[in-house]
Amino acid sequence: MLSNNDNSSQNERRRHTRHPISKPVRTRAKTREHTGKTKDISGSGVAIEPNAEMDHDGQVKVEIEDVGTFSGRVSRSSEEDDLYAVTFDFDKDEQKRLIADLTEIHNGIIREEN
Repeated sequence: MLSNNDNSSQNERRRHTRHPISKPVRTRAKTREHTGKTKDISGSGVAIEPNAEMDHDGQVKVEIEDVGTFSGRVSRSSEEDDLYAVTFDFDKDEQKRLIADLTEIHNGIIREEN
């Protein structure tokens, strides 16, 4: 079950396209460290599998292989979907750079598949 609002309100608020990119990821929050894989990533955040015990609204550092390291906060957790989501804390310029990088990574994956 999601720890905050239902999916319909989340979809209405979504501003950035999700890119289904699977990359190794490491998160650090206080004394906790977790490794997993990205499920998807957007210009505002990332979904990480598998779910981990992270404090809702807790600050985390997210290190995504070949993408970068970002600060953010845990925005939701879902035992049912076995994932948690992190919303990035950055300004518009950093967000634009991430979106450009994600588009390049995503287009590269599509080219490799064809």
